[in-house]
Amino acid sequence: MPHWAPQLNFDVGQTAERHQMPAPNLCGKLKTIVANALQIPPAGFEDLPVEDQVDYVQALWNKIAERPERLPITDDTRGMLEQRLAAHRAAPNEARPWDEVREEIRAALRTRRK
Repeated sequence: MPHWAPQLNFDVGQTAERHQMPAPNLCGKLKTIVANALQIPPAGFEDLPVEDQVDYVQALWNKIAERPERLPITDDTRGMLEQRLAAHRAAPNEARPWDEVREEIRAALRTRRK
């Protein structure tokens, strides 16, 4: 897994089942999903709390990011990534752990819902 692709400890199958949504196991079921013309977003997605929507989409991304060599990267994107990596190398102490950033985002979402 590339260092830039955050990982969640999120059981997408369990969450999908809890919300009666198809689990996004796209690697093994892509042909079936395409053949069945999966509704995008899946039925029930809009009814999920935003935090669960984010987790679901993150789980999809994690599935895609398992094979980063298959992701197309444009020259513009490559340049941006090189700039960000150079900035990080110049000031590594300014970086924050993904768990900390994710919790800050979730806390902000919880505050908005109240």
